[in-house]
Amino acid sequence: MKPIRSFFLLVCAVSGVVLVGMDVPCAYAWTDENPASASQCAAADVNDVGTVVENCKVSNASVPFVTVGGATTQLAALPATAGSVPCSVNMINNAAQGQETVVGACRDANNVFQAVSWNSGSPGSPTQLMPFSGLLGIIGGGVRTGATGVNVQGVVIGESVDGNGSGLPVYWAPNSGAATPLNVPLLAPQANCVPADINDAQTPSVVGNCPAGGGGGGKNVAVFWPTLGAAYAAFPVPGGASYCNVSRINIHNQILGECIYGTDTHRAVVWGPGGTGPTVLLTVNGGQALRTRGADLSDADLSDAGLVAVNFLAGSGQAGFYEPALWNPATSNASSITLPGGAIHGTVRCIGSNGKAVGNFETAAGDIHPFHVEPGSLTAIDDGSPAGGPNAVATACSIGGINEVITGESSSSEDKQVEKQLIP
Repeated sequence: MKPIRSFFLLVCAVSGVVLVGMDVPCAYAWTDENPASASQCAAADVNDVGTVVENCKVSNASVPFVTVGGATTQLAALPATAGSVPCSVNMINNAAQGQETVVGACRDANNVFQAVSWNSGSPGSPTQLMPFSGLLGIIGGGVRTGATGVNVQGVVIGESVDGNGSGLPVYWAPNSGAATPLNVPLLAPQANCVPADINDAQTPSVVGNCPAGGGGGGKNVAVFWPTLGAAYAAFPVPGGASYCNVSRINIHNQILGECIYGTDTHRAVVWGPGGTGPTVLLTVNGGQALRTRGADLSDADLSDAGLVAVNFLAGSGQAGFYEPALWNPATSNASSITLPGGAIHGTVRCIGSNGKAVGNFETAAGDIHPFHVEPGSLTAIDDGSPAGGPNAVATACSIGGINEVITGESSSSEDKQVEKQLIP
């Protein structure tokens, strides 16, 4: 591991902070990202250059914002969105500052939510991510869309849903609103596949989840598209498992998911590139763990370095609560994170490629605080409640593990604010 000073210099260089000499310290203070006109803001996502997207209330209406280089701007609604509200934002890619793709949704002229993208440098020009028009523009046409992921190139994945509620997995090319179907057999039951994640590889791959069809008994089939134009392949199911779900794919095509067993057992699973393996998380601290959450992005994360932040159902004094752990899939055992003194319980939210992890814990007073874990450590450090109120919740960290964002209560506990910092 590099000395901590070297790491700080790396973070500052990435974030654009100019250092004069080796002894100049970096500032890791929280920065208030709230728009002046807004209240009740919630952080949605942040990237490595510190661009933040957030959802706020403006005169009780839902409005999304983007903060680029310290300047916060409202993301414009679709021209058909009545009164320009409501809209929302939920993700941003890891592109260069001012060139990022921001993804969210706005209501259309029929008052139906449709997926929308913005360029962070042109927040006043939304692009509606249109439904797939169907064969010959007639058969199988969609009526609404939902986005589920975006990569560094600006490719957005999601689904196009027709008037009967049947979904088709699709992607939208960078700066395009036209949907292209991912390769799914025509009229196959897997036509209701939902893409879960797309990676940042030069030739991107996609993972998703499909219904098993008439003979599947309601089970899920986890699938992998090696390229945007390739046919999908189903992931192998570990011995003894009934079925699996997938949620994350990293730049090296490692895949994170969760497999379902009998007796209400859920286990986090990592497949190697292209679906090889899989490796099942069997124990935490050397003891058997019946439930390790690996499928829901809010409950686990896979970094581009191949490390997993995972939560497990604890025993002893924490029985019934999920607790945080870090897992190197080279083994089938994870190690729990030691929470700050006096903590009741907590969960980990995300992990960056630099090994830094971020999560939340409940204090002895019953308040919620964010925490971070240094690379190579298993000790959580309390990040406090920077908005002045008793509670703050970490909602995202950047892919590289450089920035984190929280939603915190103000001192009056009547307002919610977005704060960003370089992860110490």
